[in-house]
Amino acid sequence: MPSADLSPGDVLVLYIDSVTGEEFGVHRLSAAVRRGSLQSAEELMIDIFNSVSDFCREDGVRCDAAILAVKCDFDVSPTVTS
Repeated sequence: MPSADLSPGDVLVLYIDSVTGEEFGVHRLSAAVRRGSLQSAEELMIDIFNSVSDFCREDGVRCDAAILAVKCDFDVSPTVTS
């Protein structure tokens, strides 16, 4: 099973492939993630969803979108217990 090490500040965006299909594309998704990198995970997810919706409306295509954004915000200092 694939795995990845995440660090504080990392953003993980999960999406169905219709979000990055021929119409919207990975480059637009990447731009939306970069643009919202300082937002909360919820705000980022809404921004991506709105970007996809706006694009679909402008191009007259039907897009299905399922998006989950996770922002790593955990304390990396070691905890010592006795």
